[in-house]
Amino acid sequence: MNKEWLHLAIKRALHAVLHVYWVFPVRKNRIALINEQGFTYNDSLKYINEYLREKCPGKYEVIYPVKAGTETAPDAVAVKPMSVKYFYYVLTSRVIFTNCGGVSYLPKRRKQKIINTWHGGGAYKKVGIDVWDTKYSRAEDKMNASNTDILFASCGAFTKYEAPAMMFDPKQCIPAGLPRNDIFFKERPEIREKVYRTLGLKEDEKLVLYAPTYRSDTSSFANSKEARLIDVDYEKVTETLSRTLGGSWKFGIRLHPRIGVKEFPGMDVVNCTRYPDMQELLYACSAVITDYSSLMWDFSLTMRPCFIYAPDIDQYEAERGFYVPTSQWPFPIARSNEELVRQMETFSDEEYRERVKKHHAALDSYDTGKACETAVSLIESKQA
Repeated sequence: MNKEWLHLAIKRALHAVLHVYWVFPVRKNRIALINEQGFTYNDSLKYINEYLREKCPGKYEVIYPVKAGTETAPDAVAVKPMSVKYFYYVLTSRVIFTNCGGVSYLPKRRKQKIINTWHGGGAYKKVGIDVWDTKYSRAEDKMNASNTDILFASCGAFTKYEAPAMMFDPKQCIPAGLPRNDIFFKERPEIREKVYRTLGLKEDEKLVLYAPTYRSDTSSFANSKEARLIDVDYEKVTETLSRTLGGSWKFGIRLHPRIGVKEFPGMDVVNCTRYPDMQELLYACSAVITDYSSLMWDFSLTMRPCFIYAPDIDQYEAERGFYVPTSQWPFPIARSNEELVRQMETFSDEEYRERVKKHHAALDSYDTGKACETAVSLIESKQA
């Protein structure tokens, strides 16, 4: 049996069954914040909740599903994901926020609005039908897009390329930026202090964070079996950064949540994978090394150095492709440890900042630090 067909059939069946919850009325002050990327308290949904707590304390009943053993959302109703209670609360919420595509099976009601904050900024890796184009994948994407009222866009390039690839009408996009990126537009010294305290770093140390994107052995892109998780020469990296940018540097590793937590015995590194909030890590670190993760967009908002370490980048670009060619990225790209060190040795902060500014202009950046404000205005709008 075709797995794609089965997956689509299950979603359609679930959509039909969940109509039973329509016997319960929609609560006008109930808001559901769903982090579909792991059901944890982070990403844009966390920052919307924090903004609500600050600006509208007690005004709304916030529903925040989290998996067992993880941090719960303050002042919110925590429910087990995909449980009976979960569907009850979600299908009686007037406004539903999600950061992924997990709303296609919901039988949305006339009085409900579904808003997608998405979980990646910029316009880098190709997505949706630009990668997996079958009649079943198109049908699923269409279910999700037609069930969504508003899609947050980080930039004009996202609206032009990524949104249509996921079957969204560009008119559904709003130029708001991502709520999780508001953090980079304010001075928040307490966040750095919190991160450093949690990770056991000294005040005068600088953190370079290595955060590769998710790789699957079953992926058809760029020999993922050969893409080792930890093959960066961290000792050479910290030595070079100390020499060229000054200060004492520590090397941190943050693996993708889908990979899970791993230990690094015998390595003088800081394991950042358990730290729950990626944006706080980015706020606190002084430089980043990644491959194809959209965190490069988020971190570029700080204007601090971001280096690309991707030995398979040419093959990846040929097999999957990017909306913005790698030649137009402002970040120094290295295909080997030797090249990464050379990029750090010749790094010019002034030139890098100019390239980032031009990159933001070319992609038509929408991030201004007011996305949470926009989210709450949508909640309070009479149309929502």
